[in-house]
Amino acid sequence: MIFIMWFLVGISTSMQNFHLLLSFGKLAVKSIAFLAFIERGLKKHGIEFLRVIWFVLSAIAFINLCSIIIYPEGMYTSGVYNTNYFMGYHNSHIRWELPALMVKYAYDKVIYGKIQLSSLVISCFMFVSAVLVSSITSIIIFILLDVFIIYEFMSEKLKTKYRVEFSPLIAFITLVIGTSFVVGGTIAATQLEVIANVSQYFGKGTSLHGRSYIWISTLSYIAQHLWIGNGYETSDMTSVKLVEAMGWGNSSHNLLFEVLYIGGFLLLICMTIIYIYLQWNYKKYFYQNKTIVIVGIWLMLVSIMGIVEPQYEEYTRFMWLLAYYIPIIESQYRNSEKRS
Repeated sequence: MIFIMWFLVGISTSMQNFHLLLSFGKLAVKSIAFLAFIERGLKKHGIEFLRVIWFVLSAIAFINLCSIIIYPEGMYTSGVYNTNYFMGYHNSHIRWELPALMVKYAYDKVIYGKIQLSSLVISCFMFVSAVLVSSITSIIIFILLDVFIIYEFMSEKLKTKYRVEFSPLIAFITLVIGTSFVVGGTIAATQLEVIANVSQYFGKGTSLHGRSYIWISTLSYIAQHLWIGNGYETSDMTSVKLVEAMGWGNSSHNLLFEVLYIGGFLLLICMTIIYIYLQWNYKKYFYQNKTIVIVGIWLMLVSIMGIVEPQYEEYTRFMWLLAYYIPIIESQYRNSEKRS
């Protein structure tokens, strides 16, 4: 399905931005090759490959913490931002820190049956990184992660009959409802006159950092290509289209809007199918696996971030792939233990 999504965006790109087709092709090939490598490793090596994944990602996160300590004002300047470190822009570190932590949690659940002290140490140095660079997004996500994990632990301990379910379906519903409330609330009662006034006030050259204007502008471009989207664009192209300036408007700042903007309703349908399939997989392994809750929490946290942050990137496709294979790997591991 991920391959089909790339194919659809390729068609859209050929229709809207043919001159970028070669650049898009290179990006798609790299992404598909990376995910194919991960999938092959998961199929062939199972739980050992999960260990490799969390170790490598955690090592990168630790190097990133060192870069933050050594260069507190940032390692380099990119675009209009100078708070860039080993893992890039300070607010984007969470995008690969979260996968490292969730894969480690899943690994612990499979091997030890519970989250280990080493995972808490990794979580702590990632949280310290977020605090040092003042990444509000990362801090909120780490706090929510702890709350969700503690909630699940207490619910399991107390054998609560009715509890919140962290599942792919609930994660997707959270994204949709959250987008409706947050984005809709931000631009509530935006009659044509209001939109015109906002557009006139925040014109070319604006330094506005809020998202309401970006969302309004994104909706107008989604409406122009409702089914196939606008295809692949460079970040500067997107920024100029959305805010008539380069630097701060290089995405739609919402996962649903990103998908609709890039590939229209066809791409959104594909993403919906992925969540439906993950939900089917979730129900299949729900009563026999300990990692299934970890997978659900991971999907939920990305959905929460996706309400106000750009998320349609490699780490999200990576998450979908891992969310499918982690329960399968645990089941295979349990079966091998029984046979031995």
